[in-house]
Amino acid sequence: MKQDTGLAVRWDAAAGAAGDMALGALLDAGAPLEFVRGQLDALGLDGWSLSVEPAKRAGLAGTFARVRVQPGPAHRHYGWIREHLATAPLAPGVRAWALRIFAVLAEAEAHVHRIDVERVHFHEVGALDAIVDVVGTAAALDALGVTRGYCSGVVTGFGTVSTAHGVLPVPAPAVTELLRRTGIPASPGEIAAERLTPTGMAIIAATCQADTAAAAARVFPPRMTVEAIGYGAGTADHPGHPNLLRAVVCRVAATPAVDLADLDSLRQPTRADDRAIQRRPQSVGRAGSV
Repeated sequence: MKQDTGLAVRWDAAAGAAGDMALGALLDAGAPLEFVRGQLDALGLDGWSLSVEPAKRAGLAGTFARVRVQPGPAHRHYGWIREHLATAPLAPGVRAWALRIFAVLAEAEAHVHRIDVERVHFHEVGALDAIVDVVGTAAALDALGVTRGYCSGVVTGFGTVSTAHGVLPVPAPAVTELLRRTGIPASPGEIAAERLTPTGMAIIAATCQADTAAAAARVFPPRMTVEAIGYGAGTADHPGHPNLLRAVVCRVAATPAVDLADLDSLRQPTRADDRAIQRRPQSVGRAGSV
């Protein structure tokens, strides 16, 4: 990753998050597609394609990053992925983000399975489409100059999901572990489905953990100036529930947040305010308002 630029991404995951949603959101925020494609080509992997399409979910507009893959190995070991990312001719910042995201996920999987991280092998996550999601997102983060992240909360969904291990409760074990590690608030939402995938949560966790501050400080930036906004569309379209992940690219101020006591003092009416309030009903009545 680049030296701290002061630029961060704030993930608004009221509809959950997945790898393709994160990629779509960052492309929608202005990450150059040509650079992202070039970094994906640098992996030297065959059997994938990426198309970027405008999409609407519950009437709101976003970008859908559609990843298509041909049948291939469904299982890849973490060591293979790490070695491939380390040796592929990627831009340094892209490599750093991609390695971080997969390391965050591998450590969570190792904890869940109670094995050494070197023994972790991925099922769905290690498939080619997830590698494209992660490296594409890493390229977009690097292109935008993002060096850290924040997340005000995530929706996980609820119910069950079918995996290579069988039917599991939502959120999946690795997602739950990453929620514990990051301290990011989570809620089930109103739709019985997997809304927060391991890849999506790993991307959020990796960006939030890029800052060495305490987990509680990663939930929301103290002060920020919005630079760009992007919406990444998920596959499903739920009426009344826009299936969009919002990425807010912002410049975070180095100054501390306003103290709550200061905010309270700002809210206290002055004597001049009191006099204005006392006079207002009469003046309003003369104006003929109702």
